[in-house]
Amino acid sequence: MASKITSWLSSAAATSELNALTEIQGINDFPSNRTTASVNPSNTQEPLEGIDWNRLRDFERPPPAAKRQRQTSSHIWDYGWRLHKRIDGLDYWVCRLCHTGPAKPRTAAKSSYVCNQATTSAASYLERVHSIRRDGNMIARTAPSTPSGHSQSILESYCSAASERNTAIEAFDVEVFRGLLTRFFAVEQVPLVKVDSLSLRELLIYLNPRCRAALPGRTTLKRYLSTAYEHALPAVKAELASARTKINLSFDFWTSPNRRLSLLGVVAHYLDRRFTPRSILLGLPRMTGSHTAASLSEQLVSILDFYDLRKSFGYAVTDNASKNRACLEIMAEELGFSAA
Repeated sequence: MASKITSWLSSAAATSELNALTEIQGINDFPSNRTTASVNPSNTQEPLEGIDWNRLRDFERPPPAAKRQRQTSSHIWDYGWRLHKRIDGLDYWVCRLCHTGPAKPRTAAKSSYVCNQATTSAASYLERVHSIRRDGNMIARTAPSTPSGHSQSILESYCSAASERNTAIEAFDVEVFRGLLTRFFAVEQVPLVKVDSLSLRELLIYLNPRCRAALPGRTTLKRYLSTAYEHALPAVKAELASARTKINLSFDFWTSPNRRLSLLGVVAHYLDRRFTPRSILLGLPRMTGSHTAASLSEQLVSILDFYDLRKSFGYAVTDNASKNRACLEIMAEELGFSAA
């Protein structure tokens, strides 16, 4: 997107809060076919996802009192677990990325920090080892060079980094994510209300916990779409100005069954600079008041003026409704062409 968008929602639930069973799903509906995993012999509760207790023999689940602390207030909990150490009786943050990611993970002694009072040490560790800043953003990295000396493309750099670290977290970019999300809703014509879907948020946060801070609500997404439209508008006007032919219009009027919504669709047809036939939507304005030939004509002329198409306007195609013909006659008088 053209300009950096600084406002977004950050109230989505943490991934640990998105595992509730639905009314139609039982806890044994999807039994695992994996071999029996190792468990902590001193704790028979459900194990933390992805954790291998055999490699964390000195640790156990924190006591209930620790669970009441505000664990989700820091970004470090998106990348690690809170565990209790039997030897000293303190709670530690243990890095999940080091524990589950690399082929030769770091030991718990090198990737765990006391978190009873502060999370500064854990945050510094994430920044130093995994390039994750305290605001949750990745530290910018320059694209590596190929053996021939040419810089890799963004996609090549992404694949290379993901391959080396066995994770896609390193390549996450907040602005790219928002742009792709906006494009998805626009191109696929998905209702904006779906961005608030708990299922969608759960999926995206599972793929990358940093999505939690970047996910917009429907109002913010609407603003993103407006920004994208304003950014694309100059390119559309330049495209129309470079057409090899006159700009011909087709238009049609549509009213909802309950007559609460009336729309006028206006499409331009022309040959572009390469003489390729093109059709683009110029507008879909909502019509209010009486739907007369005069109101239709006024709306069409305003669209032509908006795109500066008065001099390049060619022909118009529509159905044979009487008000459409009357509309073209009014336009012909104003623009100075023959409606015959």
